[in-house]
Amino acid sequence: MTAIPDKTAADPQQIIAELERKLDERTSERDEALERQTATADILKVIASSPTDVQPVFEAIATSSNRLIGGFSTAVLRFIGDELHLRILRSRRVCEPGDYYKGQGDLFHWDSSMSKLICCDAEL
Repeated sequence: MTAIPDKTAADPQQIIAELERKLDERTSERDEALERQTATADILKVIASSPTDVQPVFEAIATSSNRLIGGFSTAVLRFIGDELHLRILRSRRVCEPGDYYKGQGDLFHWDSSMSKLICCDAEL
């Protein structure tokens, strides 16, 4: 008769390490869910406080999403007819005429009159 290893007699240090790893994983998941819920609540408050003005809602979406994903910038775009309009651009740095936003190519730049921010390289 051969002996079958008893899993209940496993190394207590391994069990503790595995439990700590699982606890850290669940804590991280809980924190991420709470951040999403907070961002959603912030946006819903803005919608409730300005039901006829969409610009504050776009600003809240951009601010919350940038904070939530830890992004460098967030753009909120809106289709009006067959045109795509930039409603808000939030960035960790100020966008000034002449600036370029770098990513995979130049994503945004100011036009020659320095009055419009142009999206150069994006897929929708």
